[in-house]
Amino acid sequence: MGTKKNFADFTEVEFRVYAPKSRAVAVAGDFSGWMPLDLKKSKDGYWSTKMKLSKGIYQYKIVFDKKFWEIDINNPERISDGFGGENCIKRVGYEEERAEKIEKNNKEAFLITMTTESAEVMIGLSCKVAIINWGDGAETEKHHNKTIVNKKYIHNYTNASTYTITITGENITRLDCSRNQLTYLNVKNNVELTELVCGYNTLLGLNVTKNTALKKFDCSNNQIKKIDLSKNIALKELTCDYNPITFLDVRKNTALTWLQCRINQLIKLDVSKNLALTKLDCSRNILRSLDVSKNTALTELICGCNPILSLDVSKNLSLTKLCCHQNQLTHLDVSKNIELTVLYCYENGLISLDISTIKALTVLWCQENIISILDVSNNTALKELMCGYNPLSKLDVSKNSSLTLLKIQNNQFSAVALNDLFGTLHNNDTRHGKIIYIYDNPGTITCDQKIALRNGWEIRR
Repeated sequence: MGTKKNFADFTEVEFRVYAPKSRAVAVAGDFSGWMPLDLKKSKDGYWSTKMKLSKGIYQYKIVFDKKFWEIDINNPERISDGFGGENCIKRVGYEEERAEKIEKNNKEAFLITMTTESAEVMIGLSCKVAIINWGDGAETEKHHNKTIVNKKYIHNYTNASTYTITITGENITRLDCSRNQLTYLNVKNNVELTELVCGYNTLLGLNVTKNTALKKFDCSNNQIKKIDLSKNIALKELTCDYNPITFLDVRKNTALTWLQCRINQLIKLDVSKNLALTKLDCSRNILRSLDVSKNTALTELICGCNPILSLDVSKNLSLTKLCCHQNQLTHLDVSKNIELTVLYCYENGLISLDISTIKALTVLWCQENIISILDVSNNTALKELMCGYNPLSKLDVSKNSSLTLLKIQNNQFSAVALNDLFGTLHNNDTRHGKIIYIYDNPGTITCDQKIALRNGWEIRR
């Protein structure tokens, strides 16, 4: 008498192939005695079938149009077929066994807990095994990958409420749980995490002191007031915008190359230990001073919209972008920053501005200062020049043959001075046109606009 098979030992597997132009697709393997089993076509061009197989390692091929036996291009695991070609390998039962072991024995070691109030949740993970309990009674999901890969997992709840999601797994190195209305997040047991993105939630706090392998961390757009990064010495990129953070200590994060902490409530910021820093954005805080003399690797410094009284960038010789607008600067020396291409220094109290050494400069916004003389003769790459709302009475742009936007409104140009300026405008063709703003100058009404028009410039007055 034969033994009766226990169907609980079988695992449902799926074969799925994209072949929109094929008339027939089948799968054949040692599980079918190499007899082709038809796949069913869907509207999106995919062919698929599901079947239950017992635990084992199977070989198979895909049969196209009943005559072309090919490998499954979506399956990288292959073996010689003995005839100079290859068969694909399908492992059944082993991943489930492995996942159950992880779930049972390693639950605390690879546990993520989060609470959401969203009707739809999308979570990005980089891992080998992910076991997700969505917290609403739905069946626990088990996902397996042969290698660590980035994948997104989406779940829809029947209604918006409070749900606690738990994730266990293996080799979870990346977690993206942003934009999920999370009110709580616990990743303290995930010591292998190298990237954590949890922005655009309503988190009040977050403990990452145990995540010592973390290299990239984004907690922007939350309600976090304080965060301890003293143990995250491997951290290279930190983004914590749009939080009510009043104090941020990054002195232990000496590997930092990117720091973005704009729109917080920082009163001071010490970056003297962050020698590898290449980008710093600390705009829209309450900083009255900023010392970047040690940050010689900086290429971008954005510190606008602070009450900063003075700024020394003489040591930052690699700077290509400097945005120090809307501060309280009365002096700015950029003579040594010859790599600068973008300079925003508008709405300060600058009396003068020397840019004669910055030949690479393409964008200069220096409006709303107290600048009475501006020499741009050495800035031959200049494309945008905004110098309105200053006491300028003359300007020569004859050397600026790439200029496409010029704003000189609310200055002290007489009609003669405007005509002289019009005469220095280049007549080169540009893809997006050329515009000059001249309104609210003493000579705006009586100047000869035809001079500028003849050179192909559009006048706004």
